[in-house]
Amino acid sequence: MNYNRFVKFLTVGQIHNEFIIDLNGRAANNLIGGPVIYTAASISHWGGTVGLISGVGSNFPETWKEELIIKGIDTRGIHSLSQEVDLRSFFAHISPRKTITDNPVAVYSAKRLPFPKELIGFSNSDIESALPKLQTLSKTLLTNLPAEYLDALAAHISPLDITCQIQMSTLLLKGSVRTISIQPHRSFMNTAYWDDFSILAKDSTTLITREAEIKSLFHGRSTNIWEMMECVAGFGCTFVIVDVFPKGYFFYDATNSSRYLVPRYPGKVIDPTGEIDSFCGGFLVGFQSHYDPLRSVVQGSAAASITVENTGAFAINDCLPGLDQMRMEVIQSMITRV
Repeated sequence: MNYNRFVKFLTVGQIHNEFIIDLNGRAANNLIGGPVIYTAASISHWGGTVGLISGVGSNFPETWKEELIIKGIDTRGIHSLSQEVDLRSFFAHISPRKTITDNPVAVYSAKRLPFPKELIGFSNSDIESALPKLQTLSKTLLTNLPAEYLDALAAHISPLDITCQIQMSTLLLKGSVRTISIQPHRSFMNTAYWDDFSILAKDSTTLITREAEIKSLFHGRSTNIWEMMECVAGFGCTFVIVDVFPKGYFFYDATNSSRYLVPRYPGKVIDPTGEIDSFCGGFLVGFQSHYDPLRSVVQGSAAASITVENTGAFAINDCLPGLDQMRMEVIQSMITRV
């Protein structure tokens, strides 16, 4: 594989081994996924050259690296630990916003689907007990970073340990990266991490989160989403985006104090896995291409709409030629200024 080409974009975050049951009751097993992969696939779809920064265990299949390389993804930033790491994740979608992530044996049985042997012994720990593993994986991302990656121009940092996200953004800003979008991990979107969150927002160009998470962060401080978004922008970031289901994406532009509602494309949702991650990729590559933030949110919404119509991070590449641009035109016509 020739790695000499310039990597313009970086995606930082977790890789998962995904087992998915979509809204039609169909199962897709042993897929390479996780936030960093969905974001990278979205960036690549829009023509961006992208490198991954992630941590995996010694049991990470080499065939997956080969698969990513074939798809044009730079994998030099994937750091392998000496021990095995359980990267499995399970999603049984009941509705676009209701998902079962534990007890896969019962779910596969109820839906009369063959149970994959790779899921034997799987248990989705609660958030608190899963934090040590998240923190361990997050710390590995700050080591052995390919020097060429610091020449990238833009990066997206997906949900990780908040201290790692702060350190990673600081590290990237010492290089050529000038545009950073960050999605905080839901575990740290609460009032206990208020000070850390303010530091995280300060170094980002764009902060992207969900409605429930920003409300959790501001619990007891505010109940108005737009007020919350203005406050986040006040920490130092230029743009704030909140995924408000089913309305769409609330967008606050601090450069002119403008507010917009960019809707979701009114299509059929088959598999919501990776929706917001695909959005982040579309937004970042759009903004770095034309520096029009509102149009970039439209591009993110279009990317997400294509991703949820099938299963797998790279399903976005299977769409008909020109569909993404057509989606953007429709979404653009539906924007509301608030």
